[in-house]
Amino acid sequence: MARYGTFPFILEQAICISISGLKKWNYLRKGEINSGVLNWMQGGSERGYVSIKVDMASNICHLVLNYTHNENEFSERIFLRAIESNLGGGNVWYFICPRTQKSCRKLYFRHGYFMSRYAIPDYYYENQTKSQRDRNFNKHLQTAMQAIKLTPELYVKHFKKNYSGLPTKRYLKLTQKIRESERFGFPDVVRYIMGK
Repeated sequence: MARYGTFPFILEQAICISISGLKKWNYLRKGEINSGVLNWMQGGSERGYVSIKVDMASNICHLVLNYTHNENEFSERIFLRAIESNLGGGNVWYFICPRTQKSCRKLYFRHGYFMSRYAIPDYYYENQTKSQRDRNFNKHLQTAMQAIKLTPELYVKHFKKNYSGLPTKRYLKLTQKIRESERFGFPDVVRYIMGK
């Protein structure tokens, strides 16, 4: 008899709400109440949506999420905490995880609720689910692609290769990275594709 599949929960593929996203979309403005809808897309089709209301005007800042999961209506209140930045110049905002009560910057959707990664016992990062061979291939491919990305920087307008007859530090650094990526990246990628 076949057993049930044990598909890992991969954080990068999960629906999530982040503080940086809320900041970017101007939900975290002090003294205001903002509302809207957050949509998640995958492969050109809508994967899910949540209506959100962020209350930054009350004494205890919070957000209310309204969504449907498996034909059940959910309304979840998540509190926000502001901690003074160690660099000065404002506060750093955090969610308070409804399951663990820990501060976090991202909430992931799992089993019908939003929670921090600390409340998810069996999560993985995408790289952890790949084989050693695939990880090595990705590493060499990124090294090979680095040359393609860095080469146009040498030909940007007003780029100085020399100053007072000596090569500039930036020019030397760029050429060294390009040489390394050409030496290590491309041969390894070709060897991987050929199956050696």
